Amino acid sequence: MEVEVTFKSGLGQEWTVDGSYSISTDTKREDLQDIVLHILEKSAVLMFTLHNQPLTGTLQELLNSQNLSTEGKIELEFFIQIPPLKSSGQVDSGDWVSSIHQFSSSIFVSNYSGYIQKFTDMNLDSQKSIFTGPLKSFDINNETKLICAISKKGLTSVLDLDFNIIASGNTEHAEKCVWNPSGSKFAIGLYSGTISICETNENSAVIIQGNKKQHIDSKGITYNIIETCHTDLVSGVFWPSFETLVTTSFDHNVHQVDLIKASISSSILCPRSIQCSDFCSHMVFCGFENSLVNAYDCRTSGKILNTNTSAWVRSLKVVGNAISVGLENGQVLLYDLRAYKTPTHVLQAHDGKVMALDGDNEFLYTGGADGCIQRFTFT
Repeated sequence: MEVEVTFKSGLGQEWTVDGSYSISTDTKREDLQDIVLHILEKSAVLMFTLHNQPLTGTLQELLNSQNLSTEGKIELEFFIQIPPLKSSGQVDSGDWVSSIHQFSSSIFVSNYSGYIQKFTDMNLDSQKSIFTGPLKSFDINNETKLICAISKKGLTSVLDLDFNIIASGNTEHAEKCVWNPSGSKFAIGLYSGTISICETNENSAVIIQGNKKQHIDSKGITYNIIETCHTDLVSGVFWPSFETLVTTSFDHNVHQVDLIKASISSSILCPRSIQCSDFCSHMVFCGFENSLVNAYDCRTSGKILNTNTSAWVRSLKVVGNAISVGLENGQVLLYDLRAYKTPTHVLQAHDGKVMALDGDNEFLYTGGADGCIQRFTFT
């Protein structure tokens, strides 16, 4: 049996395939790839999709999954496939990994023992105990090359890349932090659902722990609370422009916060509490405990993709053309954003929860509750 197929590609004019072709429904991806590359006289590894669902078996199986017949014409879109990954290094952080940030030629890692660490080529360069207790989140600003870091108890530090403390302060229990684009201020998402906008001041730092005050030899930090934000824990905070924050929460909501008016400018109601999130190019990606991953366009508040994984979603990170998804069961799934119905790669990365992800077009880094940091290389 055959079906009439046309081909579409966003790879440029030189990748245009004109006309339509009668192709056997027993055809698989490799066969289609041979046909297209022969027509174009090119060499590449291609992926084919129909309505954002990748071709992983035969054309007939793809048609059946979408309740389509062979009587009509179908349009297959093709892309250069995300290359497979192979393990290229592992190192022990010493405790649950809470955050990973790739910066320059190194990765910076925080863990639940309160340490921040720097690794180069998967070798420990330096580390420092910043807090007594979990270091929940940190961010590095590209302009100032400064780090903001928060502990679960709300202790806050600003550090340089050598881990010298520049400023200190404390607020209530904290979950996430992020710099603004220039590095002049940073935002903290709090356990209570509020957001704090922070900046360093010239006052001597004073840390309050219990009923005791401790003077620190560093600058202080000023906290300005935005009260009307969320009603539950803030699971993600992003600062894409000077005027706007994007936040996600256990209260099921994605908010855009107008920082000029200090109020919510738009909201997206999600089906469940948002366990983790990432933001890229107006899109916010949300992971849920029922294994769902949804993405929303913050400009229209509309859902633009959704997919089911196999376990509780613990971490998310956009890496190139893919969204990497860390699961409760230790797996990391890689979904091509151009074909998001089925993961293109599945990695068994950790023994337990995948807590943190970061990477680029060359490497993917994962951190787990097993205390390990894994590096995978795109081959």
